[in-house]
Order: sequence, then structure tokens, then C-alpha cells
Amino acid sequence: LSMAASPQAAAGTSAATAAKTTATATVIKGAAIGIAAAVTIGGAGIFAYKKLSDNNKRSRSSSKTRETIESVEISQTEKNINSKGMTPDQLNLAGGYASYCTYHDSDEDTDRDQCYYDADGNLVLDCLYNDSGEMIHSDYFIYEDGRLIREELWDYSTDQYGLYKDYTYGPYGIERVDTGYMYLNNSEVEKYYEYEYDDLGRLIKITQHSTRSDNIYWYCDYTYNDDGTYMTQVTSFDTLSQKMVQSSAYSIYSADGLLLEEQTGSGMLTKKNVYTYDDNGILLTMEKSGNTLEYTSYFEYDSEGRLIREYAINIHDDQIWEKTYVIEEL
Repeated sequence: LSMAASPQAAAGTSAATAAKTTATATVIKGAAIGIAAAVTIGGAGIFAYKKLSDNNKRSRSSSKTRETIESVEISQTEKNINSKGMTPDQLNLAGGYASYCTYHDSDEDTDRDQCYYDADGNLVLDCLYNDSGEMIHSDYFIYEDGRLIREELWDYSTDQYGLYKDYTYGPYGIERVDTGYMYLNNSEVEKYYEYEYDDLGRLIKITQHSTRSDNIYWYCDYTYNDDGTYMTQVTSFDTLSQKMVQSSAYSIYSADGLLLEEQTGSGMLTKKNVYTYDDNGILLTMEKSGNTLEYTSYFEYDSEGRLIREYAINIHDDQIWEKTYVIEEL
């Protein structure tokens, strides 16, 4: 799991941009692939496991299911989210909204995701449940002056600790991210990431350090063409194994800064995503290829620009999964 933010996330201006459901196309701009990639922009460094549409979530298929999930969520978050026992009722969500997602794949399996946003469109609480209504994991996000300053991720298979990320900002964006585990409220930094920028404010390097030694786990260098529409990324794994292994990736952007194409790996390990947008820069499709994964995702929105449906069609023209979303004003 990469704990670093992407180039666009690091150099962003406002975390609110990342979480607004009307800004799906903007969010995707931060989805650079590779070890440093998290689906982020505007300083909102969401954990890398989260999918592209997580900022727009989620739905519920029936009121009975929703009541079950809500009751589980409250009891779990009171116990585990943080030392304050944060629950949705304790959050200042007036003017915000909740989004409920139901996921179906070709085997009819279903996972459910429930997200809460504040009045500025910032994602504040994200909880994932299984078919039995049991919470699998949750994320809690804290903001200051419109920028994300802390994330907490809890895995409910082991409720003794969670992961956290603390953000420090400079004139160009994120300058440092501290990461670690929370042991019964006694946090200790395990690793930290440092960000370097050029004179144009573009991210040019991320370095991951260990706090337990002088080792550098890895570092990632970014280069750009003259107009900034083509970015290359080279990640090097270094001192721990005393080996130099490099992985490369590239990203292509439109003149407006929308991500059009990204690729990582080579040969049989090549992975590539291609994106299309409407005239307002809202994401319409994502075509994924590489290895055995070849399909196209389609995105549908309500009148407010919030995601209400997402589905994938494979190369045989079969639908392989679908997500449906229900939005509730708070």
C-alpha cells in the first residue's frame, strides 16, 4: 500500500476539490499510477486502495439493509474510529450529504460502502460493509483551512490499531507526510515522505524514509515536457535490499490539465488507462487494459453532478460489475 500522494495531489490547492462529487474529472487528474499513486488531488491524499470513484459514493438497495448497516456503523465507529469515538451524528455535516453504494459483480457478490461529506464537499467518513452488514474497514478525514491534514484508516479484523497519515504543507503543496500505526491511541511515526518541487511548483521527487534507520525505502522522480502535458515517473527501490530496481510510468494530460492516458510497466506487465470526458470536464469513461484486465467503466450522474451509477463492460461486451448510488442530503 502506497502512502504517498500523487503529483497533482501534492501540488493541489484545496482538499474540497477532491471530495466534491461534481469534480470527478478533476479527481482523476491525481490518479497517477505507480508506487507513489493515491487517488488524490488538492492535498486530499486518500489511501491508495480506494477506487477512482470513491469520492462520489455510495448506495443502498433497500431501507432494511440501510437500517442494518447504520446500526453496525454507529457501534463500530464509537469503538474504533478515533479516541473521540467519532460517529456521523457527532460530525458537523449540516449542508452536506451522504452517499450509499451497492456493488454487484458477475458472481452476484455485494459489498456496501457508505460515505459522509461536509458542506464544502469534503469526504469526512467512509465505511465499507460486507453482505452481513459487518464493517470491514473505515476511513476518517480531518481538514483545516480546506486542506486535508490527517487520515485514519481502521481495519476491523484487528481493532487494536489503525493506519494514519499526517500532512504538512508548504508554498507549493504537500511537503511531508508522516505515516504509522495507532497503538491504543499512542501514535508513532514509522515512515515519512518528503516532496520536492521545481520553480514552477511541479512535483519533481518523492522520497520515502524510515524513522527507525537512515534507510531510504524508495524514491520517485518526475519529469515533464515543456507545456506540462506529458509526465514521466521513475520509481527506484533502493537501500533496504541493496538493489536498484526501477519501474517507469507516464501520464498524458490535456491543455486543461485533465488526465487522458496513463501507463505503467512494460511487456506483459504493462497496465494502461485511457479516460474520456464531457464538455464540462466530467469523467465519462475509463478504458483499462493490461495483463488480463481489459474492460471499460462508464459513469452516470444526477442533476447535481453526483455519481449515481458506475458499471464495467469487458471486451466480450458483457457487464462484469455495477455500482449504484443513492444520495441523501443532510
